[in-house]
Amino acid sequence: ELFSFPSDILQASYFQGKDPSTISEANQDSNTQNLKTHKYTYYLYTANYSDPKTTGKKPLVTLWQSFDDGWLAYSIPSDSFLHRNFPFLFGRKLTDHVLVNNWANGWKINSTNKTIVLLFWPQYLQYLGYILLLAAGGYLYLQQKKR
Repeated sequence: ELFSFPSDILQASYFQGKDPSTISEANQDSNTQNLKTHKYTYYLYTANYSDPKTTGKKPLVTLWQSFDDGWLAYSIPSDSFLHRNFPFLFGRKLTDHVLVNNWANGWKINSTNKTIVLLFWPQYLQYLGYILLLAAGGYLYLQQKKR
């Protein structure tokens, strides 16, 4: 049996240019001027949100990275270094993590969330592993030097 190749569908397909490492407001109306974002590194983003005109719907902050439960969002009181890098100590976790466009991360926020930090928490485990490795190496070096 012979199946034809759908070349007309393939020719009509295109990629829409969206930087996968950006954050946007995926609301039905285009109020993206209410969201100011900053990418610090591949695992840490901030979004400063100002109140939009209320539409009755919760705004949705979208991170265009593959959906993973490791991505966490926190509402923090200010965008200081400590609050931004350790939001799990100083902020409030946003629990409304949703799947956007069947692949991206999204969080429903309310008007009280002014500064939001998005982070990939497994990266912190890697850094903790490096610290423990250096501490163990330093300990072994000092023990060897005592002998």
